[in-house]
Amino acid sequence: MTAVGLGLAALTACSASPAPPAPPPPAASRTVVPVPSQVFEHPGHRTVLPGRVDDAELGVTYEFSVFAHCGGRYTSFDSRSWDAGRNPFDAGGSLGYVPGVMTLVADALARFETGDTVVDYRPLVGPQPLCV
Repeated sequence: MTAVGLGLAALTACSASPAPPAPPPPAASRTVVPVPSQVFEHPGHRTVLPGRVDDAELGVTYEFSVFAHCGGRYTSFDSRSWDAGRNPFDAGGSLGYVPGVMTLVADALARFETGDTVVDYRPLVGPQPLCV
């Protein structure tokens, strides 16, 4: 190889960015902390909603449901708003919730799992948009 060829090969090798590490796969078996439902009583009417997790511990997995009406892009967990950066679920006009589990993987990473679907949420910067 010529000196020019060696220089180009070295420059290419040095400028190549390494691939970001893949997130760890979901644990096959783990303890899941149950979260009691929220119950709202009104005269002649009772509403039951999934429970809230306001003080999540790092590495602990909680029962959790994502509100899927707008595709599940935003959620509230650990007293913060989170953004998946995309709509991971087909809203399809549904007003329901997608049940699963949520783990605070790092201070700035919450991972929701349901079936074979894994969605990573990052803290939302700014106010959470309304569903439009």
